[in-house]
Amino acid sequence: MAYTNGNLALQPKRKPEQLPSYREKKTKVTKRKPLPTRDKLIILMTIVLVFSTLAFINYRYNQIYAMNYKAKEATRALGKLEVEIGELRKVVETESSPERIAQKAKEQGMIPSPGNDIIVDNSAAGTKE
Repeated sequence: MAYTNGNLALQPKRKPEQLPSYREKKTKVTKRKPLPTRDKLIILMTIVLVFSTLAFINYRYNQIYAMNYKAKEATRALGKLEVEIGELRKVVETESSPERIAQKAKEQGMIPSPGNDIIVDNSAAGTKE
């Protein structure tokens, strides 16, 4: 008995191949040529130029922002100092009033001078004896 199911030599003959019902169409496949080195360098330099310009603009905007921030801080500090100056002027006005000075002088034991209140210092005039 012949072994027919596993041996290739004994397989039944195939029918002759029939022509396919579709028609093969040949197309030309063209490969794209790579860019020349010069063009690649031009593109690379353009990209580098654009990014460096953007980085420079960003750097300048950061500097402008920092200067504006410092100006606002200085304005705030100036406002605080103006308030403090106003308070100190009030203190100076109260302390330099003639009544206040006379009161402080009496507290420290000073007495008003009798008669002429003008004191002339001749030693600084440069007179020679």
